[in-house]
Amino acid sequence: MSPHFSVYFLLGIAWIGVLPSARAETLAGGQPLSLLAPSKPTTAFDLRTQVTQAISLDEAINQALQRNPDLYAARLRSQMAEESLRIVQAKLLPTVNFLLNVNSALTSKDQIGTDYTNSSLRWSSALPSMTLRSNWTLFSSGLVQSQLEAATAGLQVSTLEVERQIQLLKIDVTRAYIALQKAQSQLEIAKLTLASSKETLQDTEKLAKARVQTQFEVLRAQVQVLKAQQGVLDARSLKVVAQRDLARYLNFAVPTELSARDGIAASTPWLFSLEETIFQALNNRVELTQAVSREQQALAQGNAALAQLGPQVQLISSLGYDNTLQFGTSITNYAGDGIPSTLQLADRTLTTTVGFQVSVPLTDGGVAWASARSAEAEANLARLDYIRQTNSLRFQVEQSYERMQAASQQIRLGQEALQQASLALDYARMRFRVGVATQLEVLGAQADLTQARGALLATTLQYNQSYADLRQATGSL
Repeated sequence: MSPHFSVYFLLGIAWIGVLPSARAETLAGGQPLSLLAPSKPTTAFDLRTQVTQAISLDEAINQALQRNPDLYAARLRSQMAEESLRIVQAKLLPTVNFLLNVNSALTSKDQIGTDYTNSSLRWSSALPSMTLRSNWTLFSSGLVQSQLEAATAGLQVSTLEVERQIQLLKIDVTRAYIALQKAQSQLEIAKLTLASSKETLQDTEKLAKARVQTQFEVLRAQVQVLKAQQGVLDARSLKVVAQRDLARYLNFAVPTELSARDGIAASTPWLFSLEETIFQALNNRVELTQAVSREQQALAQGNAALAQLGPQVQLISSLGYDNTLQFGTSITNYAGDGIPSTLQLADRTLTTTVGFQVSVPLTDGGVAWASARSAEAEANLARLDYIRQTNSLRFQVEQSYERMQAASQQIRLGQEALQQASLALDYARMRFRVGVATQLEVLGAQADLTQARGALLATTLQYNQSYADLRQATGSL
């Protein structure tokens, strides 16, 4: 084999070995993750509401999925778990190291005899000597395989955590949006109640001027107006709180005032029975699959800990190329006569070695067994968490299903009650204006109408909330 060919061969192998690292650096050096987080305010004016936006439920969910920091964190942890799996997978491949040595030396030497002296000056230079070393684990007593199983299960746990965060974020945004719808509707109901109270006050004042009603009834009507104004203020405050609650999930860059654009209407009927819903929840809920993956991960970690007590066999090989060049000058004097001479040597060596290394741990002080027992306890905790999640999920489905069924019937009754309460108020007001009914009847009919409006609103939103809870429980939200 030509020495130059060996040099080129070694350089080619070394360059191929560098390529994966360069590629990994390129992949890791992509665009940095940036969140649409609010910037630090410079003045108190920056904290004032700068944008007013009417938003639908679907738009709110999409914006939350794009801007929520918790979801970003879950995705980053999933990427970390994926890289951890790649690290373990790399242990199945040999490691290759490339060494390059360059050195030189200058040697001066004098020899003195009875009839001669010898002075020599030698310079030796080792041209680039290259060594390619590889190390490959052939047998690890199941250590690498157990670590690979643990890393695979860990990646599945992280991937399922992303899905869990998505489902959790969707239901949180849905609940906040329904709360905003409720607050906006309660404010409208409070305004209608205030308008009705003012109308009653005007009728009472007219009748008082005609001496049909007394000043007591006027004062009583004025009190009802004040109570209605207080109700408007309370409803407006609850609306602001609901707006802030929804906005925190969307993580706007500037303070934004939100309003719910979707109208309030009952969702489509739920098409599955209670048993079918529970069955879907137990098969589709990510928390249950996540608990199984955590148990598998813990068991694999325990096996990896015990595998450290077994023998390890490694294949070790190396390929080296040395190229040494020496030259110098030597002068020998015999009775004053100097005879110079030159020296030049070249040495090229190509060395190949192959060997096996077997390592058998004798004792680790009980670390491996302690780690295995700890992993077994972690697996038992994951199994218990599966049982707890199953019971909790079943109760959640049963609770939401019963609430939805009750709300569905209450919506029908509430619509009838609202119509009757509206007619009763009109009839009571008509009778009051002609002096047949008392103010107490009008106020009672007005309170019944307000209560009917609030009850229908509450049952409709309860139906929608229970419907969303069932979708989240079955993994279809």
